[in-house]
Amino acid sequence: MRRELGLGEQVRVIRGDALQVLPRLAAAGERFELVFVAPP
Repeated sequence: MRRELGLGEQVRVIRGDALQVLPRLAAAGERFELVFVAPP
């Protein structure tokens, strides 16, 4: 998906339910400068 969006290697695309994925990432100590959430 990163290639289709024309994004570089410094970008990570994570697909999933934001209400489930974001708390898991936070608990794992992940930090982001920008989070883009699109509706299903």
